[in-house]
Amino acid sequence: MIRVALVEDYLPQIQRMEEILNQIQHDEKLNLQITVFQDGETFSSMPPHSFDLALLDIQMDKMDGMQAAAKIRKQDEDLIIIFITNLAQYAIQGYAVQAMDFILKPVNPVLFKEKLMKAIRRIERKQKEKRISIKTTQGWVWLKMDEICYVEIVSRHLEIHTDTQVLCCSEPLQNLQALLDERFFRCHVAYLVNMDYVKQVYKTTVRVGKDELLVSKYRRKEFMDALTKHVGRSL
Repeated sequence: MIRVALVEDYLPQIQRMEEILNQIQHDEKLNLQITVFQDGETFSSMPPHSFDLALLDIQMDKMDGMQAAAKIRKQDEDLIIIFITNLAQYAIQGYAVQAMDFILKPVNPVLFKEKLMKAIRRIERKQKEKRISIKTTQGWVWLKMDEICYVEIVSRHLEIHTDTQVLCCSEPLQNLQALLDERFFRCHVAYLVNMDYVKQVYKTTVRVGKDELLVSKYRRKEFMDALTKHVGRSL
């Protein structure tokens, strides 16, 4: 999931941007969580790292987009900012807050999609590189999400399978799953698989890396739908 803040004070423009975003989301099989703010002050008061991407109008009452970006940038260096403005000269000011890009109103959907997808690819790369901390029987371990092939429930503990090792963990699977992103799907009560590692799906099993795992008949359709969507996003 990619968390998007749409910061705009003009209702027709909000509706237009939501239409464009929803169409792109449908066409590109994205999972965007879009939150609308109608002034920069409310947006900039959100906790740091609440969003991955901000689409910021510049000319707004209370606090304009440039001021809001400057305020939030002091606390959040990772947020990707794209300004939406009527005036091209504001683009130069955007460098002061490390804005990724800007787009002129009226928004051209084709051009906007190009810029949005560029931002999303950057966010996805960061998410794949994100490390999570896991308390194992050997102590705390920090793993990149893309290092995990699958997680297996064995007796009363978890076995976390990577390409190079198997780590034991006593955390409930639900707790670990909450730390992981949408690449991971629970295809069976005993298995949580990273769909990046799925090589082949059979009638009752799935090959994940070098291993063949069970797929629940009750979850197979949902798993296949999720896998199809995931593969489509990767093309």
